[in-house]
Amino acid sequence: MVAGRVQCGILVSQGPANASLRGGGATLDNFVRLLGDFLDRPLEDRTGLTGTFDLELQFTADRSATPGGAVPGGLAAPGRPDDVPSVFTALQEQLGLKLDAERGRADVSVVDAAALPALD
Repeated sequence: MVAGRVQCGILVSQGPANASLRGGGATLDNFVRLLGDFLDRPLEDRTGLTGTFDLELQFTADRSATPGGAVPGGLAAPGRPDDVPSVFTALQEQLGLKLDAERGRADVSVVDAAALPALD
């Protein structure tokens, strides 16, 4: 980070009720993958946009995608809870993007069992 701006990649910040994704030189595929961590369903990028972008998205996050301690670079607490929009509103207002819900098939991996390797 240089002068408060992410130069390459995406920084995910989580506050008590808010989150932000700030990116510099980031692809939309990477942004969509990280944003999906805050929702209860997978996301797919269908914008058709290629290349890299500088972006910032601030939104309310009712459930934390990053359990545990605070993430460096977190948001300042808003004056009122209404000051930070939902992820759906934030996407439209801040980035001009929209989420459309669809039903479809998805690949799922299931782990039936796990064991430590045997030492010889």
